[in-house]
Amino acid sequence: MHFLIEDGGDGLLHLQDEILFYGQATSRWSSTGTEVSPQYVHNPFTEANAYWLVVTADRDTPVNPSRDGTPDGSTNVRRTTYIARVHEEQQQAPLHVAPGNVASGKVWYWELLQQGDRYTFDVPLVASASSTVDLRVGLYGRQETDALVQVIWNGVPVATTRLEANTTLVVERRVEANGSSQLALAYGVGTGAAFFDWYEVEYERALSAEQGALYFDGAAQEERVEYEVSGFDEGPRIFDISDAGLVEITGGSYDDEAGTLSFQDGATQFARRYAVV
Repeated sequence: MHFLIEDGGDGLLHLQDEILFYGQATSRWSSTGTEVSPQYVHNPFTEANAYWLVVTADRDTPVNPSRDGTPDGSTNVRRTTYIARVHEEQQQAPLHVAPGNVASGKVWYWELLQQGDRYTFDVPLVASASSTVDLRVGLYGRQETDALVQVIWNGVPVATTRLEANTTLVVERRVEANGSSQLALAYGVGTGAAFFDWYEVEYERALSAEQGALYFDGAAQEERVEYEVSGFDEGPRIFDISDAGLVEITGGSYDDEAGTLSFQDGATQFARRYAVV
């Protein structure tokens, strides 16, 4: 793991100094490099990571890695947007109930749908720069399930699917990005219970910071790319956090009046992930 030592340049680690590294989430978007799109990997056991700092380790670890990202006007590709991917789920409805009506097991879902139920969810499309959204909805049918479930977007039905027993089903549709961005699920006719597990949206989003930070996936390019990120009150720092590493990108150009930061990065076979904070 790459990390940065913020020691003021004196080579000593004082109480006020810091060690800066990137902590990869236990549940996250992950790509093998060959997939068209990253896949969401869910950890059903924990949301917490644990780290050990060993000061006498005999393994060489790169310290304070960096590379230059100064815009030099040589790039033919300039990006102000990126493809945002959002996965949302909540662990509210258990699949198993132990004696005494105790919810148990590691398998939980968002909502339990019985015949006639309808649930509505707000789907924030932050800083959307897209006219369409790729929507995916995860459903599960229990042993006795044979149900028709309707997927509704902004009040308009976009899919009616049959959910069968012991089946995991993913409904995929491309929908319009305008309107209130509301997802609804309605259980029409059928027997047995259905479970709503998660939803995902993928859309083009402006490179605009939220609360002074932005994490985004760059594009795999055969040439250098310049990125322009907006929404900052002061000049931020840029990090490449691909592969759970941490490489600082220096030389970015910050415009105080516009609150925008520009930097460029080299060609890469696979998309890099950046943190601008």
